[in-house]
Amino acid sequence: MFPDVSLQDHKVIVDEGGLYSSGGATSSLHLGMHFTEKFCGKETANLSRRMLLIDNDHPSQTRFSMFIPQTQHTDKPIRNAHLLIE
Repeated sequence: MFPDVSLQDHKVIVDEGGLYSSGGATSSLHLGMHFTEKFCGKETANLSRRMLLIDNDHPSQTRFSMFIPQTQHTDKPIRNAHLLIE
């Protein structure tokens, strides 16, 4: 529906031209720390993270993603193994 949008689902926070987006249950905390660092500096953001017990900013969500095997290839035994594992 939106061909000009570049989905960046591997990122925790997307900061593009004044538009901000975040995902996940604690995303508002991470977005708040992003704003704190952007407008108040890294030192203030790090102090705030320590005070609030928020894990240091992780730019990627890949550690939470599910394994999706690459099945678009011609090696049928490997593709069948991937499907079995899945």
